[in-house]
Amino acid sequence: MTFMRSNSAAQPTAEDNKVVQLIEQKFNIHLELQLIPDADFNTKKSVALASADLPDIIMGVNIDELRQYAPTGEFLNLYDYQDKVGDYLGIVQADDRAAATKTYEVDGGMYGFQRLNEKSTYSHSRFRLFIT
Repeated sequence: MTFMRSNSAAQPTAEDNKVVQLIEQKFNIHLELQLIPDADFNTKKSVALASADLPDIIMGVNIDELRQYAPTGEFLNLYDYQDKVGDYLGIVQADDRAAATKTYEVDGGMYGFQRLNEKSTYSHSRFRLFIT
């Protein structure tokens, strides 16, 4: 499974990333990280989106890109996977997050998700495939 994201020199390498190791162990998969230097990320992402040669997961697609490319069928509709996401939809559709969740919806489908953390904030991240 391929996973594209921006990367800074301060972040751990793919081999040292404990989160990646835990995901690989839990789901019995191999994540091939495409770590793009921060300065080059937007260009590489734009090329991938325009060519439809996408990795399985992209972290860092903005709302405008999501709205442009979701109707093309390049992204998965996360509502089609409601039975696999556990409590996630209940959390993001709660009163404190419902407005933010609507920003990820296009034509009745949800094509991105909020990164959840303890402070109940979110960031615009988009995954082509949601892993549960």
